[in-house]
Amino acid sequence: MSDGDGILIVGGGAAAHAAARAVRDTGADDRVTMLSADARLPYFRPHLTKELITGAVASADVGLDDDWYAAAGVDVVLDCTVTGIDVAQRQVGSDRGPFGYDRLLVVTG
Repeated sequence: MSDGDGILIVGGGAAAHAAARAVRDTGADDRVTMLSADARLPYFRPHLTKELITGAVASADVGLDDDWYAAAGVDVVLDCTVTGIDVAQRQVGSDRGPFGYDRLLVVTG
């Protein structure tokens, strides 16, 4: 486990989901926190512009392993707007307060 604040992922789309999975797939047990401006867990956005509109896929089918986050120990902060990154302080500012990090992944699409 990390002695500090762990891994902070800024972003809430499929790339952020893939980043969180990659961290866990390597066997890392660091604390992982994901900050997302969205009101729901990461989802497969191309479905929204194609299959969902045409009815080829149901809205319940656009999620990306919603149950996986809790099982993998990934904390997801929804409805969170990032306002800045202070690299020197290893801190991300947001409308939810500051978040520290040891390693930062910015995957906003």
